[in-house]
Amino acid sequence: DFETRRLINYASQEQETRKPGLRVYLTMDADLQHAAENAVNEELAIFDRGPYGFYNQLSYRHALKEGRMVNEEESKLQAALVALDAKTGEVLALVGGRNSVGEFNRATQAKRAPGSVIKPFVYMYGINSGFFNGQPFRADIIIDPNNSPVAQRYTTGGAARARVQLARSDNGAAIAAIHGFGIDGVRDFIAKVTGTNPIASELLAIGAGKGIELSPLQLAAAYTILPNNGVKISPRSLRAVYDGENEIETHEPN
Repeated sequence: DFETRRLINYASQEQETRKPGLRVYLTMDADLQHAAENAVNEELAIFDRGPYGFYNQLSYRHALKEGRMVNEEESKLQAALVALDAKTGEVLALVGGRNSVGEFNRATQAKRAPGSVIKPFVYMYGINSGFFNGQPFRADIIIDPNNSPVAQRYTTGGAARARVQLARSDNGAAIAAIHGFGIDGVRDFIAKVTGTNPIASELLAIGAGKGIELSPLQLAAAYTILPNNGVKISPRSLRAVYDGENEIETHEPN
């Protein structure tokens, strides 16, 4: 199975010992893996047949025009999926792209701007730091992007309580929040929870630009702090490795 090979390749980073006869147990849940592959392939097929599927053809023709050696399948939209056990960090399912295209694992290797999924960490910093524009930060504090000249440049639904602003993923409110908290502090907090080194910029609040780029696996790992009361759990894809009756110690991949 193509995706299983991708997971095995990723898991091999956790195991330095290379010798015949090792018994290796992956954390993958076979039923979840099968469901994940089906879900990704079905959604991609819907996209290909839908009103925006013509972008696949545009991408293909553009690649040919530039003289690149690609086929039509390689130019199609890609996708990735990661399912973690938030308590243990075990990788239960992993899909790295269309099954028929390449060895590149988009779940672990492709890094992109995360977009709005970074916003919860901005508000989490407020809960952790305790202050917004010098005032104690609470879930019911009013964030009004109209009071921030910078935030006014971004789309917004207007003033609302912080919990509402996060729920509706308001861009203007996120920009106002990062300025109210202090950009450097938010940057350091997001760097810690994601294990990256983002640029200290207001765009960090909405996960835009080149200031921060994450893989799906890095994002999934960062989100483990939510069900674990602020404790981040590192992903792992090996449950155990045995050499005869002796269990071999493994390490987590970067």
